[in-house]
Amino acid sequence: MLKFAVVLSFVLSLPAMAKTFELAKVTNDLDKEIVTFYLHLDQNDEIDSVSYITKDAQGRIIKEKDWIYNEVANGGVVLENRNDYDILKLQLRDDFNRDNGGGISLNYLYNGATGTRRFVNFDVLKKGNSYGLFHSGKLVNKLHIKTNHIRVIGLVGIAQIQIIHAD
Repeated sequence: MLKFAVVLSFVLSLPAMAKTFELAKVTNDLDKEIVTFYLHLDQNDEIDSVSYITKDAQGRIIKEKDWIYNEVANGGVVLENRNDYDILKLQLRDDFNRDNGGGISLNYLYNGATGTRRFVNFDVLKKGNSYGLFHSGKLVNKLHIKTNHIRVIGLVGIAQIQIIHAD
């Protein structure tokens, strides 16, 4: 009995384990890759980092990226860069905090030939013991990127980010 009490005491004294929440899956019209975005909490249940994992059509991991909170909070982070162009950038809005989340913005290159950029706003919100990605108050579970092509030039950017809400 004493041994059980010692083990139980040790287990209860361990810090709470960090948590990970899947925010959304992202597909595109160029290839069959699937990108999954995650939000990570530390042992104090504060937002610690964001990450994504890219898998190919066979489900093999081909790319992983992770950013700590301070990197995202200090001007945002580039999620995708090609040919020296920042294609997709994640930025926190002013109402974002580590305790409950808040507004984020995906800033994307619409047309690299003209330098035109667009953005879409979301909210990463705490709901009970979980977090979710929301757009216009509705839970999002998937984003689909439609590329922007110009005749003769070819691919110049992202035409649209389609938002697919959870049922």
